[in-house]
Amino acid sequence: MLFQKNNATNHPVRQEVLSEPTSSVKPLSLSRNELMVLSMAEVAIEEVQWLWKPYIPLGKITILEGDPSEGKTWLALDLAARVSNGQQHTYPQLQLTEPANVLLATAEDGLGDTIRPRLERLQADCHNIHSVVGMKIGSIKKAFSFQNLNLLEEKLDFYRPKLVIIDPLQAFLGPGIDMHRANETRPILSNLSTMAETYQTAVLVIRHLAKATGNKAIYRGMGSIDFTGAARSVLAVGKLPEPSEERVMLHLKSNLAEKGKGQAFMIAEEGLVWTGERDVDADEIMNQIPQKDGALKDVEAFLRTELSEGPKEAKEVQEKAQAHGFTTYQLRKVREKLKVKSYKPSGEEKNACWYWALP
Repeated sequence: MLFQKNNATNHPVRQEVLSEPTSSVKPLSLSRNELMVLSMAEVAIEEVQWLWKPYIPLGKITILEGDPSEGKTWLALDLAARVSNGQQHTYPQLQLTEPANVLLATAEDGLGDTIRPRLERLQADCHNIHSVVGMKIGSIKKAFSFQNLNLLEEKLDFYRPKLVIIDPLQAFLGPGIDMHRANETRPILSNLSTMAETYQTAVLVIRHLAKATGNKAIYRGMGSIDFTGAARSVLAVGKLPEPSEERVMLHLKSNLAEKGKGQAFMIAEEGLVWTGERDVDADEIMNQIPQKDGALKDVEAFLRTELSEGPKEAKEVQEKAQAHGFTTYQLRKVREKLKVKSYKPSGEEKNACWYWALP
């Protein structure tokens, strides 16, 4: 069909043109890109395999996070020791039948002055624990990073470890990778997840916490939320409130089973000692601020002064507290101690302001 101008009106008119009929369906090219689709009826149901149920699954990524000196590395090395010698000790639900290999990549502690002494103290079989000390590109030795995951895969194929420990995450991302950008971290996480599944190894990635407090515990980890999203299980370590000297391992996320209860432990002369389950609030544990003597007394004096003349808008008091350098956690603890009443005036609209008042 063609369009030609009518000389009289200068408007286009339709003119039929006879041509050979053509098919509306073009033949598929054998070389074109194609979306691959699989019927769910063809997918075999698989049972989740565990290293430590329900905390650490095999064939998946697990994140262990916490502040420095809270016991993350101790916990990871104690787990490595148990895997290396096949002895469960006091671990509940640890799935061990025989000794197995462990692959360890650490960038913060010395192998000779810290890692090996701790492993000996934990009665590990060090013959079964293998440490990544770098990589060789041609004749040049370099620090290992996730940008060369193919080299890690070679060692997974050789050692067939039941446990891989990465300590800490940010040390192995490689140059030029911003851990806060999901588009940069996602391909690395995807490849690491695939390797974990292929070799049915538990990949335990240790991550530091961001400095900011006051967030929910699941958001305290440093870097992109994609790290949390990629992990099938997220664990955190924190200290129980004083005067207890115990630390507690918290289960913040679990995609493959119900979350486990908090497990308390202590670092003793003989190593890490598990002391039992603890029913604690993960958000409070992970947002604790080490208190200097008198710190909470300063917050208490501030809050009493602010509310001494009667109720005040909660938002106003919170903003003043922040300006004084007091944290959300400190303010909450003092509010609980003073039994501060939080309410909305009766008869006001639903979006009315909250008020605080002393009892």
